[in-house]
Amino acid sequence: MNLKLIRKEKAAGWTIGQLYIDGVFVCNTMEDADRGLPQSDPVETIRRKKIHGLTAIPTGTYKVRLDVASPRFRNASWAKPYGGIVPRLADVPAYDGVLIHPLNKAEESEGCIGVGIKSKTTPGMITDSQRYYRNIMRLWLWPAKQRGEDVWITIV
Repeated sequence: MNLKLIRKEKAAGWTIGQLYIDGVFVCNTMEDADRGLPQSDPVETIRRKKIHGLTAIPTGTYKVRLDVASPRFRNASWAKPYGGIVPRLADVPAYDGVLIHPLNKAEESEGCIGVGIKSKTTPGMITDSQRYYRNIMRLWLWPAKQRGEDVWITIV
């Protein structure tokens, strides 16, 4: 399964994108500010340009793991149906614990990717995040896990 996140709107503190799964638009995304970091940069360069908790992960392609329960979100109502397992991006240079999860503003991200729908009234915000997360897990990611299918995300 292939996810593609296209970063569309960028401001000083946030980035809104569009998430596609196998070519189908699924929802919008919310991330921290995009500082133009590519996955191909040396880790030292990424660490130098990154501002902790305020920088979107480097563009590139990452495996999405569906085998780790999140200690932080284990008891969240939206994570409970999956035993606390939250999609986790593997091997993101200079980042640890990058998840795909519900959130509404970049301040809630800390490098993670939030899913939802772009707010019609508030710039730099997504809404209905838990609903979109549940749909993504129920319709796409969890069935892929059950089939033993690899899941990848490409961020551009």
